[in-house]
Amino acid sequence: MNSRRDSDQHPKPATVLAAIQAPNTVRAKTLAETRADIQERDCREVVLARSHYITPFFIQKILWIPVRLLFHVCAGFKVEGLENLHDLKTNAIFAANHCSELDVVFLPAALPFWSRFSPVFYVNRAQGMYGKNGFRRFLYNNSLFAIAGGHQYYPGLKDYEKSLINHIRLLKDGKNLYVFPEGGITPDGEIKHAHGGVAYLSLRTLTPIVPMSISGHFGMTPADFFLGRRRITVRFGRPIFPQELKSQIHADRLADNIYKAQAEAVMGRVKELIVQVETKTSMNVHSSIYAEK
Repeated sequence: MNSRRDSDQHPKPATVLAAIQAPNTVRAKTLAETRADIQERDCREVVLARSHYITPFFIQKILWIPVRLLFHVCAGFKVEGLENLHDLKTNAIFAANHCSELDVVFLPAALPFWSRFSPVFYVNRAQGMYGKNGFRRFLYNNSLFAIAGGHQYYPGLKDYEKSLINHIRLLKDGKNLYVFPEGGITPDGEIKHAHGGVAYLSLRTLTPIVPMSISGHFGMTPADFFLGRRRITVRFGRPIFPQELKSQIHADRLADNIYKAQAEAVMGRVKELIVQVETKTSMNVHSSIYAEK
C-alpha cells in the first residue's frame, strides 16, 4: 500500500516527460491549425477578390454615359492630360487629391469609354470608419465596395505588406488602382500629408504612378452642382515610374519613413497639376473679361 502511495507521489520519469511535452504538443498542433486557417482564409479572400474583378467593369461602363453627361451639363466637366497615358504600356496606380466623396467617380468618368485602364479599383477603409448615419449606413459597406471595385486595407498592423495585401494582389494581376494618398477628405481644400502606402505599392509591384488632380469641387453643395456654379477639371500628369520615385528621395532620408517621403513627392506633383489648372482658369477668366471690354 505504501508502495502504491509512493508511486502516486513520485510518478515515473516517462510520465513526467509526457506531461511536460503535452502542452507543447497541443500548442504546436494549435499553431499548425491556426496557420491552416489563415491559409484557407487567404485563399477564400483571393477567390472573393477575383470574383469581383468583373462586376466593376460592368458597373463603371453602365454609369459612364449618364455620369459623364451629368458632369458635362452641370459642371462643365473637362479632362486634360490624357496624352500622358498614351505611351504607358502597363497598368497604373492613379493618385489624386481628395476633396469630396464624389472623387471616387471622377477617374472612371475622366477615362475614355474603352480605355484599357478601365475598370479601376479602389482602396477603401473598413465600413465602420465611414460613419453610421444617413445614407452612409447603407451605401458604405464592404459588399457594395467589393462589387464596385473597392478592396479594404487593414490599418494598425504597422506593416505595408499585410495592410495592403489585397491591393498588391490586384496590381500583380494587372489591374489599375485609384488611391487618395492623403487618406481622407481635406478639411480646408489644401493637400494634407500623404501616407506611404502608394509609394510602397509602386515599388513592391513595379507599377508606375499617374498623378492626377481634381479641381473646382471643394465645398461644392448639391445646389452649386445642379445650378452650374462650378467647373470641374481632371488633369493627368506624367507617369512616375518606380525607379524615378526611388531616386527622388536620397539615401540620407532612410532614417525617416522612406515611403512616406516618396508619397509626399507624388502629392507634390498633384499640387503642381492643381496650380496649372488654376492658372489656366484664371487666364481664361481674364481673357473673357478683356474680350467683353
